[in-house]
Amino acid sequence: ITSTGFTTALRMNVPGQFCPYPFAQFVSNTKRPREFDTVVKLPQKSARHTFGSQLLSYSFSLTGAQKDLVTKGRRYRLHLLCTDAAGKASYSGALPDAVSVFVNEKPQKIAGTGCAQLFGYDISRDVVSGLNVLRLDSRGCTCRFAFGVRLVSSIDVLDIASELRHRNVISRAESMDIVRSTSEADGIQEVYSSISLVCPITLTRIRWPARGRLCKHVGCFDLVSFLEMNKARPQWKCPLCSRTAYPVDIGVDMMLLDILRAVAADLSVNAVRLFPDGKWDVDTSKSLSDSEGEGEDDDEAAMLEHIRVGGKRERSG
Repeated sequence: ITSTGFTTALRMNVPGQFCPYPFAQFVSNTKRPREFDTVVKLPQKSARHTFGSQLLSYSFSLTGAQKDLVTKGRRYRLHLLCTDAAGKASYSGALPDAVSVFVNEKPQKIAGTGCAQLFGYDISRDVVSGLNVLRLDSRGCTCRFAFGVRLVSSIDVLDIASELRHRNVISRAESMDIVRSTSEADGIQEVYSSISLVCPITLTRIRWPARGRLCKHVGCFDLVSFLEMNKARPQWKCPLCSRTAYPVDIGVDMMLLDILRAVAADLSVNAVRLFPDGKWDVDTSKSLSDSEGEGEDDDEAAMLEHIRVGGKRERSG
């Protein structure tokens, strides 16, 4: 069965207010790998009710080339999708409550929240060549839901960051306009603005200084760290001012990038003083310890530790 019907239904169920999720995309009909000519729209009537619970059993077939495509390498994955059978525009794409998923009798770890749900749940690990059996065990009725399997292309954080660095830049003139307007706020003329070179997410030296176009400050966060954080838990809020900062609205600050390059050899420099005339010098009153502990709450600690230590970048630049 071709993907047209299910894709159209899913597109109708994506409300405009959802945050963008740039880390995955459906492989389009014109660009999909040749090995994947079809995807599966699972039928809605293969369900059996038993004492308040429901068992749904589906089958779909993969060729050897299709199986290799989604199990060897990380770019392409096979995802289980869920949508409202009635076509309600407010549906988020999440699976019904209390549903367990099995592929060929092997339990699947269902992970993903928020915008990530719109691209489904990865079930690639246990698929085989030939016939595959997908089983959904639910403690409630799932009759109002429709399910499908779709090929998804994963997009690397570094690829997104590279595109943003080349496409979205904040000029020196734009940054200086903010500095001057800030220094003159409330009629008080400030001599300089202290700008941190430490990322508020990881508390380490910023590599690629970025901020949202709606932000009214010159301070920046590290672009890659921001993307990694939002991949784990999509919120798209500036960690400095909490204004919305979607990927399309994020820019790399060229003035701060030049400053970072100038002090790259001295890791003891954690902040600079920026003057309204565009000149700057090192702010010796700031140290890394001044920033430690700020901006982190208990439920974010594990995620930030993963970004600092576990989420090592495979390439630089």
